[in-house]
Amino acid sequence: MLNINLILKIKKKYNFDIGNCKKILESNNWNFEKSIYYIENIIKKNEKNNFNNFSIISVENDDKIIILKIFYKSTIINNSNILNNFKQKISALKLNILILKKEINLLSLKLKEKIFLDKIIIFINKNIYYYNHKNIFFCLLNYKKIITNICCHIIFNKINFLKFNYCRYNLIKQKYIKDDNIYVKNIINFNYLNYSILINKNGFYFYYE
Repeated sequence: MLNINLILKIKKKYNFDIGNCKKILESNNWNFEKSIYYIENIIKKNEKNNFNNFSIISVENDDKIIILKIFYKSTIINNSNILNNFKQKISALKLNILILKKEINLLSLKLKEKIFLDKIIIFINKNIYYYNHKNIFFCLLNYKKIITNICCHIIFNKINFLKFNYCRYNLIKQKYIKDDNIYVKNIINFNYLNYSILINKNGFYFYYE
């Protein structure tokens, strides 16, 4: 239902033309909050596309595992101890989302480099094993009992997952990185696996096995 007031509110907030404001509201059933959320996601996605490099930072803090995914332009950050020093600094703090955002902003000011914070994910560290490969590939397993010495490198392909009854790249099919003659299914009992998380350059994937 046409609502001129909502169109004008969107236009005032983002300076879009009337036609685009109307289309956005129509696509979100004339719900103002949903429309704002939709616009902010587009802005965030466009901003992220301006960056060439990314890192997935994971730290243990109190009883939590905290994961940050950041984007930036400079390759110097990749080829230095900047991220390791940053991880050590935040590991020593009592962290919450506001403090994490503040520390990212301080790092950005210190480096004179725009750092785009894409995600903050926090897990309670209970029966969790996680693997962070060079800050570019992150895997987390939530297990019903404690497991050790697992170094899982999951490959997840949504096309295959939809195409087949099961994903041919699912966790059971993966090999143990430390010894490619051993499959992960020979190391852990998948009846005890609750869920797994994968974060890589392309996105964030949450799925059950």
